[in-house]
Amino acid sequence: EDVAADGNAFQIAADGVTLDLDGHTVLFGDNTSDQVFGVRFIYDGTATLCNGHLVQGMRSGDYSCAIRSNSRPYATEVYGITTDVHLKCAYPVNWHSQANSVHLHHNHFYSRVTELENRHYPGNAILRMYISGGDIHIHDNLITEGCHRGIQLSNAGTNVEVNNNDIR
Repeated sequence: EDVAADGNAFQIAADGVTLDLDGHTVLFGDNTSDQVFGVRFIYDGTATLCNGHLVQGMRSGDYSCAIRSNSRPYATEVYGITTDVHLKCAYPVNWHSQANSVHLHHNHFYSRVTELENRHYPGNAILRMYISGGDIHIHDNLITEGCHRGIQLSNAGTNVEVNNNDIR
């Protein structure tokens, strides 16, 4: 069923986890001043997120994210996800560091963000990724609206492919 959280909704912190939302909606950050996440990948291990909607609620801190990965260079796949963020500086997708073996495909990353702290740094992107390895494939996604950048990739990596995305 649908999930509603005042703060963080899901944190994936184990190896081999698949979070299949089965078409349901996850409302995160509905009543907090903290930076929060709809789905946050932390610690070691492979993970998959699929088939659902991640929606930012009424109140959460700056730089909250629908999907966030922190310092985990492990294979991760995200597909069939729709995001909807709207508060100041929010990100639909932010791979904060060490992106490696990431496969993002067939998603609709949507942002209604109209306010950002500084367009020079850190700015705002619908899909932001700091690469530290390789085998990154971002394809067949719809990337809609936002107030600054569509896709922002930083650092270098091997076998990084970005293709067949519709950026509006």
